[in-house]
Amino acid sequence: MALKTLKEIGLYKELAKRKTNNAITYQGILYPIEEDAAYLLEYIRNLFPSYPDHGIQHSLRILDLIYEMLSRETLDTISDTEIFCLIRIFWTKNCSNPCIH
Repeated sequence: MALKTLKEIGLYKELAKRKTNNAITYQGILYPIEEDAAYLLEYIRNLFPSYPDHGIQHSLRILDLIYEMLSRETLDTISDTEIFCLIRIFWTKNCSNPCIH
């Protein structure tokens, strides 16, 4: 399985094709934090080796699955902010304390 990056997932591509000020701003926020999210997610794996892998690739795969489940109509009606929040919140959720899950 090929490794993915943020720019390759459907939700990010959806945001990238929008030319609004919000979409451009959110891309500028998300892209640089990908490396930080990857670091934190790997840290959790190292800290809790028995915990199932929730690394950056897992997060990107789940975000792609979410994208695939959304209809074109839904994608056309959700806002740039909602797309940003889906991506950002998912990374934050996976960076939370794994003992809670």
